Amino acid sequence: MRKRLLLACLFTVLAGSVAMAQSAVDSVLVSGQADMGSAALGGGRGGVEWVHPRTDQSTLDVGVFTVSTTAASWTYGRFGDLIRRGSTTWWGDIGLGGGRQGDEPLWYQGYRGGMTTGIVPRRLYGEIDGQFVRLGGVNAGAIAFGALVQPLSRVTAHASYHRSFSGGSDWQYLTLRSDVKISAAVGLLAGFSGGDCGSCEQSILEGPPLTQASREFFAGSSISFSRFETIGSVSVVHAPAGHVERVLFAVRVPLRAAPRAPAPQNSTPSSDK
Repeated sequence: MRKRLLLACLFTVLAGSVAMAQSAVDSVLVSGQADMGSAALGGGRGGVEWVHPRTDQSTLDVGVFTVSTTAASWTYGRFGDLIRRGSTTWWGDIGLGGGRQGDEPLWYQGYRGGMTTGIVPRRLYGEIDGQFVRLGGVNAGAIAFGALVQPLSRVTAHASYHRSFSGGSDWQYLTLRSDVKISAAVGLLAGFSGGDCGSCEQSILEGPPLTQASREFFAGSSISFSRFETIGSVSVVHAPAGHVERVLFAVRVPLRAAPRAPAPQNSTPSSDK
C-alpha cells in the first residue's frame, strides 16, 4: 500500500508539475489536476506558486501543493530556482510536507533537478531531469531524458523517456507531444504517453496509470488574453486496473504589467551650420 502511494506521488510530480516560467515580472501560477473514472485510479492535485525573476538569468519559485488519492492525502511546500547561462538552463527544487493515510501520518520529501541545453541554436534542445521522492517510509527515484525540436517558428515537438532507478519497482514510459501556435494568443497541443511496470508488486498495480502497462492520449490548448495566460488539457488513460479521464489546467496572473522597452528617440539634424 505504501509503495503504491509513493508512486502516486512520484507520478504526480512528473506529470503535473509546471516548469518555472521565464517571466520578466512577478506572477502567480495556479494549477490543478483531476483524475476521474475507475475508483482505484481517482485523485487530484492543486497548487499555487509565486514566480519571482530575481535577475535576467535567475528565477525563484515558491509554492504550496496538495495531493489526494483514494488512499491518502498530503500537502507540501516547494522552493526552487532556475538559472540561465547562454543556451543552457539549470533548475532545482526541494519540497517538504506531510499528510495522512487513514490514521497514520505520512511525511513527504521531494528533490528534483535538471538542465536543458541548446544543441542547434533555436532548433534542437536536449534535456535531463532527475528526482527522488520519499513518502512515509518508502522512497523511489526516476530519471528522464528528452529532446525538443522546433522545425518551424510556430511548431515544436517534444519527446521524453522516463525510467525508475530505485524504490523496489521497475517502470518506464515514453511521452511524445507537439505544440502548434495558431496565433499570438492561441496555441494547440496534443500527444501520447505509453509505459509499463515490469517487476512491480501486485499492490503497486493499483497505483496511478503510468506505473503499469498503460496508454494515455491527450489534447489541449493555451490561450493568452489581456495579462493572463492559461493552458489546459484533457486526456484519456487506459490501464489494466481501469480507465481515467484526466483534466489539467494552469493559469498565470502577472502581479504587474511587464515593463515596456523605451521608444527610440528620433534625432533631428541641427539646423546650425
